[in-house]
Amino acid sequence: MEVTPSGSAALRPRLLGCDFTSAPSRRKPIVHALGWPTDWRACLAHYAALDRTQIRDTFAAYCAARPAGAKFAHRATDGPAGASPSMKWVNPPVAFMLHAGVPRLLDAGVVLPGLYQPPGGGDRVALEAYPGLLQAAWGLQQHEAGHPLWGLPAFDPLEGWIVTAGEPAAAVTPGGGARRTPGSRGGGPVPPR
Repeated sequence: MEVTPSGSAALRPRLLGCDFTSAPSRRKPIVHALGWPTDWRACLAHYAALDRTQIRDTFAAYCAARPAGAKFAHRATDGPAGASPSMKWVNPPVAFMLHAGVPRLLDAGVVLPGLYQPPGGGDRVALEAYPGLLQAAWGLQQHEAGHPLWGLPAFDPLEGWIVTAGEPAAAVTPGGGARRTPGSRGGGPVPPR
């Protein structure tokens, strides 16, 4: 509980961290890959239905067909966040962390800002963040200040965005403004909204 300047008590949500790197086991979506659905929920269902061998084989085939230095598809947010590509299955096995995490979050009824709102709404929010920068707390501050997406910029509704603490989020358009095509994952900043 926090006491506001007026002296009244205000309830604030608790921030809880969950690290999927310690025991990856199943489920989370990947962006466009080899003709997969382009709707986030449908893509998640498709990805969750695969087993780890199918995921590894699919991603290995994708990487084998690409030139050296550009084997993996990257989200527009990977670079600014210093993140590994979500299709990586080793060191770190992000693909398996994705496979394990999101279905569990959906089963728990959390809101994924800009991606998923559970039927009937929800008061629990999940943000992808990296612990070294206190980003979840920054996202909460942005939400409390009235930002509709917890400080997240406008982003590709299939790939999401990693919370990046700092200046209020600027808009990002996939592929520098071009519509994303299956298998592509570029993007860059555009002027703020």
